[in-house]
Amino acid sequence: TDTRYTVIGRNETGCTDTISGIRVRFVNFNPGQFTTPLNICKGDTVELHPTGNPAFQYQWSPSAGLNLDKPYNPVAVLSQTTRFLITITDPATGCIKERTIEVNVNSIEGFKASNDTSICTTAGGLTLRADANGNNVNFRWLNAAGTQIGTGKTISVNPAVGANLYIVEASNGTCTQKDTVKVTLADFKPGDLTSPQSACAGSPLQLNPKGNPAYTYAWSPTIGLDLTNPHNPVA
Repeated sequence: TDTRYTVIGRNETGCTDTISGIRVRFVNFNPGQFTTPLNICKGDTVELHPTGNPAFQYQWSPSAGLNLDKPYNPVAVLSQTTRFLITITDPATGCIKERTIEVNVNSIEGFKASNDTSICTTAGGLTLRADANGNNVNFRWLNAAGTQIGTGKTISVNPAVGANLYIVEASNGTCTQKDTVKVTLADFKPGDLTSPQSACAGSPLQLNPKGNPAYTYAWSPTIGLDLTNPHNPVA
């Protein structure tokens, strides 16, 4: 809207002068509604300014954790509570406004699953564990396909040969977080070490015909063994 003003000037001797028709334009500069505070869970995404106007210029500080493909409504992925200062400029008029938004990031403190590991055998199963601070945290275990395979802090698994991915979800009623455990089971086949074996006295006996020459074998005791081929000695 435009407003016209009249100004009357007067000096110390009483002389006056009048200026009329001074026009002042008041620009309706509306950068959108900024909602604050926003509350999210650690690892979640949130749009910071859905009512933003793409015709305006928005500068966000800090910019870490923001996807600024759409500066008028960036998407945030934050690991800690952050307060943003936003400077908005209307290119058509040069008008500038500043706003602030605080994003509170809630998390499940101390949440951690077992470290990734490599193993040679699954005899008896492998126990995986998850921990978190507090007593009101529930745990749910999933396989790589997203199928639930157990609940609670610990779970026993029997991985297949190769890489196996396990996912654990922790929930405290407000937030849900995920962690993963990668278990690699080696394709370790030392042979068919059958016991006991029978042989006639004085007759040679191969102890491990399916032994792998790529492996290292240590036999004890060594008395009576031909260890030319340690993967398959002759007794």
